[in-house]
Amino acid sequence: MIKKKQLLLFVLVLLLFSSASTKAKASRTSHPFSSSFGEPENHVLVGKIPQKQTFLSIGIPTVWRGERGAEYVVKTLHSLVAHSSEAERKEMVVFVLLADKTENLQKKVAVAITSDFSLEIRNGLIVLVQTPSNLYDRLLFTPNDFNDDYERVLWRQKQSVDFSFLFSFVDGISRFYLQLEDDVVTTEGYFSAMKSFMLEHQHGLSFSFSPLGFIGKAFPNKELKALSSLFHLYFRDNPVDFSLEYHKAMRNCKSCHLTRSAPLFQHIGMRSSLKGKTQDIIDNEFERKEDMKTLGGKDIPIVVASSAVSKEHTLPSDAYSKAPGGFKCIVRNGDSFMAALTAPAVLNEMIVEFICEGSGDHLFRPLEDVVFEVGVCEEDIGDCSVISNIAPQPAPSPAHAIKLNVPLALAGSGYAITETLRTSYVSMHFLVTAAATITVKEIAVFK
Repeated sequence: MIKKKQLLLFVLVLLLFSSASTKAKASRTSHPFSSSFGEPENHVLVGKIPQKQTFLSIGIPTVWRGERGAEYVVKTLHSLVAHSSEAERKEMVVFVLLADKTENLQKKVAVAITSDFSLEIRNGLIVLVQTPSNLYDRLLFTPNDFNDDYERVLWRQKQSVDFSFLFSFVDGISRFYLQLEDDVVTTEGYFSAMKSFMLEHQHGLSFSFSPLGFIGKAFPNKELKALSSLFHLYFRDNPVDFSLEYHKAMRNCKSCHLTRSAPLFQHIGMRSSLKGKTQDIIDNEFERKEDMKTLGGKDIPIVVASSAVSKEHTLPSDAYSKAPGGFKCIVRNGDSFMAALTAPAVLNEMIVEFICEGSGDHLFRPLEDVVFEVGVCEEDIGDCSVISNIAPQPAPSPAHAIKLNVPLALAGSGYAITETLRTSYVSMHFLVTAAATITVKEIAVFK
């Protein structure tokens, strides 16, 4: 039964390739780097381009890797799907570029992906893109200062050509674009963490969610044309990551290129797409124990805000994200941190975990240096009133965690959280004698 299913898939892919090739030949120009590659639909092998602009496009060039086959890219896609919610997947589309030079190898990769992800393809999450037949006609060995041999030079040039095509292909489809390699895994909550980060820094021209090569590099849509042109212009001269650094320098805005402190992607591939090359590099900062969330309690929609000064581009919302990393900040006397529900609800318990670094002679003490309050906001988060203070208790675990029993603060207050109230909140007010660097690592909220 399995073999019959695989045979049917293979026949289907053959028919799709035949149809795609006919359409593409009718529309392609003889110059693969002309200002337009033709209509994007001409290069779609399997799947569909969304009719409305999504929030995020993800691009993954892939090739058949000998005895590994399509194993890496299938793992990458499984990780992207498994670590995102259904609602998040409706805001993104993943374009897999079949970047082998022969249709036979492209077919093998296509069969492997369609076999595992037929539902995601039908739902519009995954789209398989076929490279134009003449895309690699201009690859040519050129002398270089890297002492690279013939095979490596052409491999580097091909990577730049693939990126140039893919950046041009996705232009206009989404608000932001994320470039991945085909041998990475991600972590829980990656989409929401990236979305919050990019929306918070809307002046950003590039965003890095991994320190490794070109893995996890994101861009607003307005940058894609320039980057596609640059990769084309220097495809014979520079590795694609060198061209990116040149682009960033030419934009003349150091503060516009931002890195999330806790990475969201990890490299897993051992066999490079370059024949004979082993690529065993990994990121030791990925999913560090001190960055991981362990408390749960992330299912109630809340908005998080703080007056404390952020460090390392972290966000208050990072403390309530499922993704690794918390809100690292400098707190001064009078600073506050608020977690407000976006729909009426009765909270039962909240746990807040701190990482305390201290500053000078002052060591931050969560039980002594914070006043906890519960209250309501009837119109918006700026129109709130305090109901009662909450006496914090040390949580059973982890260390430096505070447990708040919210209903106890409401008892006897004469104030009930009802459907007529838009938001209830819990706030922290810092009373410190000197500035202290802390991380609000995690917030967990339970009904």
